[in-house]
Amino acid sequence: MAKHEPTEENRQRVFRGSKCGVKRDDLCQILGIGRTVFEKYYYDAFEKGRIYANETVAEKLYEQCMEGNVTALIFWLKARAKWRETDVRLNINANAGSNLSAEELVERFLSETQSLSDSEVERLAQRVGGSVGADGGAADGGLTH
Repeated sequence: MAKHEPTEENRQRVFRGSKCGVKRDDLCQILGIGRTVFEKYYYDAFEKGRIYANETVAEKLYEQCMEGNVTALIFWLKARAKWRETDVRLNINANAGSNLSAEELVERFLSETQSLSDSEVERLAQRVGGSVGADGGAADGGLTH
């Protein structure tokens, strides 16, 4: 098999492909070389393309966040700040073999929901037909946190 001679044209091709998300194995196939040869001659171009793309996209995402794009803000917080949505489920079964009074049920509900975030409380309130006001109190006589 003939020895591969790397060229500046192929390095640029790898850079452009990488920044557009083309996979390493696909670039190997396009160039007609194996993974070992690719790593030897084109690793830097591939990594620079990947990093350039990430930097460019991150910059655009940041700009969208600064302009108040709510979708971008949510994505940023989930990806960078490790925020996540949780499914709020309560283990309160009113009449499943217990003789709890209404007061005891309310007390149990409040103790199990104490650690919920404001957004979780709002989602829970919406599910049961209430809403939470800006101050955390019931906006319409519904749930409070």
